[in-house]
Amino acid sequence: MARTPTKVAEMNPEDKLDFSKVLPIFVIVLIDLLGLTIIIPLMPLYATALEADAFTIGLLGAAYPVMQFIGAPLLGRLSDRYGRKPILLISQIGTFIGFVVLGLADSLPLLFIARVIDGLSGANISTAQAVIADSTTERTRTQGLGLLGAAFGLGFVVGPVIAFVALSLSGNDYHAPAFVAAAFSAISIQSRALSRSAPRDTTPWPRQTTQSACSSIPAVALPSSAEPGGR
Repeated sequence: MARTPTKVAEMNPEDKLDFSKVLPIFVIVLIDLLGLTIIIPLMPLYATALEADAFTIGLLGAAYPVMQFIGAPLLGRLSDRYGRKPILLISQIGTFIGFVVLGLADSLPLLFIARVIDGLSGANISTAQAVIADSTTERTRTQGLGLLGAAFGLGFVVGPVIAFVALSLSGNDYHAPAFVAAAFSAISIQSRALSRSAPRDTTPWPRQTTQSACSSIPAVALPSSAEPGGR
């Protein structure tokens, strides 16, 4: 008895995630997380070199997430007004500056300035989530936001590894990891500047990014896999 040929189902283009749109955002979020995690192995070195007590080191560790919490709503509104790409690019430049200042820091005030700059710039994660929402369909949005979650996890692993490797190669020079991170940040800026502009969404900011802003603090929680605005 002859078998009936099986018809292979064709995948709807709307079911496929466009990685060319999502990958640059993945890299941006990964670089942002480096700003938070790369300093973790350096805390004892900063405490020794700058004669900082435990309370000061605790404040230093808190500076990044606190500034990120403050900056997320602001960058979210600015991205709705001026577009995603300009705000992402400006925040990436801020991240680069934060890394450079961190590498040059030889005093506690300069170290805190570096963390404040990097924390405010790292608040672009809410904007990055909005770009994913703008650039994906309803069927692929979960995949796109899932990749951002993967960037968070990878950032927590890669940051300390970069710090340890840079310290080993530089003879425990605690400035070296920041300059390595600055190099990665510069590459990210160049790739983002050359990419095409992300679509500009006209959805009002409170519906689109309030949830993203609340979930963009890696010290508290990973980004929500729900769509911005709860749709």
